[in-house]
Amino acid sequence: MLFRSLQLENLKACSMDAETTAQVVQFEAGLKRTKRLIEQLLRLARQEAPQKADAASSIELAEFLRDLISDLMPCADHRDIDLGLSVDINATVRANPHELRSLLHNLLDNALRYTPDHGVVDVRVFADGGKVVVEVVDTGPGIPPDLLPRVFDRFFRIEGSDTEGSGLGLAIAKHAAERNRIDLTLDNRIERSGLVARVTFAEGASEGAASEGAGRKNPGKLSAAA
Repeated sequence: MLFRSLQLENLKACSMDAETTAQVVQFEAGLKRTKRLIEQLLRLARQEAPQKADAASSIELAEFLRDLISDLMPCADHRDIDLGLSVDINATVRANPHELRSLLHNLLDNALRYTPDHGVVDVRVFADGGKVVVEVVDTGPGIPPDLLPRVFDRFFRIEGSDTEGSGLGLAIAKHAAERNRIDLTLDNRIERSGLVARVTFAEGASEGAASEGAGRKNPGKLSAAA
């Protein structure tokens, strides 16, 4: 992989005609896909290896999500996707921070990949039945109901989809959830097309009323509520 990356950098430094430039762009895209696939396979292998679960710690959920969403804002902005955060409660949860980040990052990445340009992805934090819940809601095409039971299978992809991906992201998210005793479900929206990924923290969570003005915000523009 390193050798191919060096080859790519050497090619990009050369003067090229339009046809060669297009081939280099294709080569670079393929290299990125391969690198992502390798990283996901390694992450899944590490999660499945027999080992003692990493120590959980207390995580202030709203701030954790703001940092994560801010990292993904360039991707959302590039496609004019409205990526926002709505916080109804101030919640502290217990989980391994690296695995929680992997879980939520994969859900957000999946939502952004399948949401069309100019669409909306909302992240919501609220309480339901005394439990802390995070939902990632998108305006993508959704998933055929008969395929929903397979969404967490490794390498599962909807036939005919032209969205790039390895089919591993949701499998990684599910495994991270199970290791932290978090319930993860994925369902189609009822009122329109799109998906709802629901993360429910089963234990070790505390909640309180959100501070005034803590409604939906675009993390890239924290001073302006939507």
